[in-house]
Amino acid sequence: MLFDFAAIGAVIASLFLILRTGPGLLRARATGVLIGKGHARPRIERSLEPERFDSLWSQRARTLIAPAVVLACAVVFLLLEVWAYSVMNARRQASRPYPAAPVVQAPATPAPPPLENPAAR
Repeated sequence: MLFDFAAIGAVIASLFLILRTGPGLLRARATGVLIGKGHARPRIERSLEPERFDSLWSQRARTLIAPAVVLACAVVFLLLEVWAYSVMNARRQASRPYPAAPVVQAPATPAPPPLENPAAR
């Protein structure tokens, strides 16, 4: 059970890292302008500095490999856990020798006839 929470945390953390870096990389590849992460946030343009642009882009792309691997492993782990719980539940259901017997109530006994009051005669 504890590993389930760890896997869910790994999914959330890796999605955060991927979604924080990924869109910027895609935008840089499409536009040809990579914005630095430093204090001044320099703009590195592919047309002016192609070697530096390619170097920085490949470094940032490599930083996405670890979160992607962690995400894939955590998702596979969670899917296997769900499958294991369903198999375990199916086996538990199948191992019962017979279904639960319905509750049968005893037949109601008829009420005794009312007592006659001898004074009423």
